[in-house]
This record gives sequence, C-alpha cells and structure tokens, in this order.
Amino acid sequence: MTIYESLRDAGAEIDHRESDLYVKYSREVVTLLKQYSGLKNVRAFVSQIDGAIWYDVPFAYDPYWKNITKGATA
Repeated sequence: MTIYESLRDAGAEIDHRESDLYVKYSREVVTLLKQYSGLKNVRAFVSQIDGAIWYDVPFAYDPYWKNITKGATA
C-alpha cells in the first residue's frame, strides 16, 4: 500500500499540486508518515490559505502518476 493510499484510507485531509501530495497535520498522519521510511524530503509548512500545518510529500500523489501512465500508453 502506498503512503497516499494509507492516508486516504485513514481519512486524512489530502490535497496536491501535480505529483506532490499535501496532507494536513494530525497525530495519525505523523504516525503513518513515520511508517514509510523510504520517504525523502518530507517537509512541514504552514498553509497560507487556512493557517494550518500541512506536510508536503514529494512525488506521492498517486492519481497524478496514474494519469501520466494512461497518457503514455495512448
């Protein structure tokens, strides 16, 4: 299961920009992120939209990659 699938299934608040996954801070999110030791360059930031803490997980938004793959086979 990918980190995206784990966070989605846990009901985490998710957003994205292209292939980068954004996930809103919660204790459960932190626990899930720690389970994926292969994640690189995950960083926390304060959203300019809602003032909340979010995590940026580079290249982890699965639907982006599925769309890219579909386009490559067409």
